[in-house]
Amino acid sequence: RWYDDLVDHFGIGLDPEATIKMYTSGTMVAIRRVFKICSLEPDGTPYPPETSFPEGFHLGQVGRPTSIEASDEIGRTKQCLFRLFQYPDGIPGLDYHAFINTNFSDWTSRRPVHFFERKPFHRALNCAICQDSPNVLKAVMKIIMDINFFINSVHHEGGVFYSGVGVGESLHLVKPGAKLRMPRFLSTTTELKFAKSRLTDKIGPALLVVRVPHGFWGARDISAFSSCPEENETMFCAYALFLVERVSVIKMQGQDVSRIDLLALDKYEGIQYPDDAYPPFHHAPIDIDELGAYDSYVRQYS
Repeated sequence: RWYDDLVDHFGIGLDPEATIKMYTSGTMVAIRRVFKICSLEPDGTPYPPETSFPEGFHLGQVGRPTSIEASDEIGRTKQCLFRLFQYPDGIPGLDYHAFINTNFSDWTSRRPVHFFERKPFHRALNCAICQDSPNVLKAVMKIIMDINFFINSVHHEGGVFYSGVGVGESLHLVKPGAKLRMPRFLSTTTELKFAKSRLTDKIGPALLVVRVPHGFWGARDISAFSSCPEENETMFCAYALFLVERVSVIKMQGQDVSRIDLLALDKYEGIQYPDDAYPPFHHAPIDIDELGAYDSYVRQYS
């Protein structure tokens, strides 16, 4: 029901500027989180029988049980949850494909165990794109098309932009000379302090330093339409293409953070931008520990 609700509240599909304001506002949506370690018997007990539910969990609850850490979303802790929108295949004792394709009122066998969790819409949308989740993408494709249309409506002035992201175990793919696509809408900023604030809760934190050519098609300065104009945000289309120029390591509060210098390329590699259209490449040191007390900065949710 995301699409219907967001149309009602924000005019999604009717006003592209409203779509961007919604995306940047932190609007929350409910996500069903499925356990990968067990299924649920018709009598409400877990299968396999020796499985125990996490402490504090009860069936049908809304909100993450306090005993499950946020990092467990990627399976590094208890490995009990599927990732956001990951197809829940291999649940013990359950043929999920048969379950999802049967009228639930007619299903009398084991069921998935789940709870509901609230996530910012921009994060949920990007997770759906990253996981290539067909059922969710079918529901929100109009929103994705609206955002892409809005971004591609103008050409960018160019410049150098920063983004704090988590690359997890994908860092080994990031090598100088490699071309990478971002399976998401990538948000960047001219302000290092805001990019830094995004690094504090990431697995495999990385600071992206992106050079964008003058006249670039595929990114847009959305400051005038954003719910957070102070971030001076430039947003890239989903699956934007980049060339890795350099990979290095910087420090933040004693922890290693990867610095990845990128060159923005045309998404379809049909437009070749001349070297002089890009800002000069300078690998000047960046000391993000000197940027001030922005570690606790959180985008305000509406």
